[in-house]
Amino acid sequence: MDINIGRVIRSGEFDERADTEILPQNNCNNKSSIQFSVNRERTLEQSVNLTRKTEVGGELELAGKPLGVGAVGKIVAAIGAEYDHSSGVKIVDSGGMEFTIEAGDFPVYTVVWREKWEKGYVTIQHNDEELEVPYLYLSTARPELINVEYKICLTGEPSQEQPAVEINGSVTDTPVTPGSSDRRTSCLSSPFQALGNRWSGKVSEATAQGASRTYSHCPPELSIRYTQLGVDDDLEKVSVVCPSGDTEVTASFYRLDTPNETLPVYQSSVLTVPDGCRIDFTVIDTLGVSIGMSFSSDRGE
Repeated sequence: MDINIGRVIRSGEFDERADTEILPQNNCNNKSSIQFSVNRERTLEQSVNLTRKTEVGGELELAGKPLGVGAVGKIVAAIGAEYDHSSGVKIVDSGGMEFTIEAGDFPVYTVVWREKWEKGYVTIQHNDEELEVPYLYLSTARPELINVEYKICLTGEPSQEQPAVEINGSVTDTPVTPGSSDRRTSCLSSPFQALGNRWSGKVSEATAQGASRTYSHCPPELSIRYTQLGVDDDLEKVSVVCPSGDTEVTASFYRLDTPNETLPVYQSSVLTVPDGCRIDFTVIDTLGVSIGMSFSSDRGE
């Protein structure tokens, strides 16, 4: 079909959640930590959905006639020009979600992609007739972490079953057995993002201003001192969470004088974390760019 492209008219936008991914990251046999980021690539053709179309004999039809590959290409190119996205150019969606996986850890991340779509229509001329072709364009996509499960390296089986719950959802602690020798299993009773039981960790993701995230750490010993706790953008609350109840320990953290750091860095006094308990850090995004934390620690001896 021979067509002339008219205008691309935007008419609105909407969000939707799609494409849940299960991402196992096996670092069982390494002696050092590894970095892992969540991202995906897409082309212009993968970002455009022409909504007024039917499949007839494998060809797209408009006004009862096959559009043909050339006509479809013209429409897609016009939509791409409207959003500064050229054919053959890949867009990388990431949202800034990065993790540090410590040696001997085997986390399995469950991620859902939140997509923002633009909608509108393209006017085209065909045989002196003006037609409108509705379209959808995927403008942005960012990953959201909804669950973390740690597997046991020796068997590859999950150390504990966890429900897939939202990180910023309500907290419902799964009962754990005090005195358990497996402190990692106790830590994973957290519905928030578990940072594992190693001495360092890092996580970061894009978010909105005023949003908060809670990250859980399961210290491998009964006592711990956080020598450096970097937060993006600020620390809101720290609690020792046990089956018997929560104890806020925010006052045990004090901000370090770090003139070369743009984000706050904290240090703590020695904390006692009984078996079956974990530490929850609540971090708030004050700037509306990203949120996350990293830490180093020792036994506090």
